Amino acid sequence: MNTPKPTTDRRHNHSLRHQAQAWFDALRLHITEVEGADAIATLIQGWQKPEDVMQAYPALVPLFLDIAWRARKAPGFIELFRTDAGEVAETPSDVMALSQKSFGDIVIAHLMGTMRLVCERRKNEWLAEEPERRRGTLSKMPIVGAALRGLGLLSPVKTEVLLADYPQKGLYEALKPFLLRREQFALVEALSALPTRTVSMLGPVIGALHAPAPIRSLADLDRASVKIAIEMAETFVEARGALDAVPKDMPATPAAPVGKALAEMLCAGPAFMAVAVSHRDLAKDAITKFAPVMQGNIWTVLKDAESLRRIAECPGAVAAELQALTAEIHERVSIALAEITDARAATFAVSTLRAGVGPETFLCWIRDDAYLSGWKQLVQNINRDASVRTASDQLTPNHKAGLKAICERGVRVFAEIAEPLKKAA
Repeated sequence: MNTPKPTTDRRHNHSLRHQAQAWFDALRLHITEVEGADAIATLIQGWQKPEDVMQAYPALVPLFLDIAWRARKAPGFIELFRTDAGEVAETPSDVMALSQKSFGDIVIAHLMGTMRLVCERRKNEWLAEEPERRRGTLSKMPIVGAALRGLGLLSPVKTEVLLADYPQKGLYEALKPFLLRREQFALVEALSALPTRTVSMLGPVIGALHAPAPIRSLADLDRASVKIAIEMAETFVEARGALDAVPKDMPATPAAPVGKALAEMLCAGPAFMAVAVSHRDLAKDAITKFAPVMQGNIWTVLKDAESLRRIAECPGAVAAELQALTAEIHERVSIALAEITDARAATFAVSTLRAGVGPETFLCWIRDDAYLSGWKQLVQNINRDASVRTASDQLTPNHKAGLKAICERGVRVFAEIAEPLKKAA
């Protein structure tokens, strides 16, 4: 029988492992001579190969690689970093003779290898614990359990049967296409806890997440909640339009804005997700209305169904002025303000009213529908004034003066409404 020749990829993988082991051996031998490596000099002596670090301490892997790179011109390292031209690699993109890969490629290869080993470790831990979780009450009783096993009635569950229910089955293969940047070493432990179905649902978005906290939050969500979380993040991005620059460690891909929004949403706490799961359409309406106004601060405001309703009803021009207070405005007041025909007049009037009184007084005006008649009168006066102004891109000085006069009358009306309320209180 003819033995098949190894493929080029296999040869390269073998060379890569050989180079990684050579670097690691050089580090163990010369670590005390490397500047800045004192803190790990003792630690590294307890490991024999790179895989020991990759499996147990994923976050340390890029540290060891960087130490080797910085020491590439030192005795003991120099030969390991030569290119085909015989020169020592000067940039992370230079291809090295020993593995035919650049330092940058080797870092990502180590990232993938680290993820594979951690996924394998988690699987073995799960297999060790799952049989105990499945044991019935009788089998856990020492005497009865021993008797049942003696009768052959308690056969151990086969590994393949257990793995059929493993939530992370095939996880590494699902994650591998999205392991593209060295910052993801810090995310390996969190990513390895994600159910495979969650990664499949997220797709490229998983590669845009840049912190462990939102990933851990995703791991705790059921399938339906993950779907809703993605939908809310996509709604935010669509409503927000041009997003602020994403973090430098986040890839510039179409998925990056959704990943950024999803991370911010999940890091804001469980309150929004809880209400979004129960009031999906209402949450989408509120996001659509509020995302252009509050941007990334939106998630801490959308805290309950009542605030969602208020935000969904509030006119965008008014929300732009109220910001977080939009969640406090009474629905009927919002509906009344929505009748203002000029959005700029609405913003200016609400701003003027807000600036003219104390915060508590203004909050009472927008929160209590007892002031609804005053708001309706204000809206009528604003529309009457707006109907005669000349068209322009900005409010004219005369128009602003007219609006200020209307607001002053409005303050007096609100004060008259407040008098009987104070006496009743």
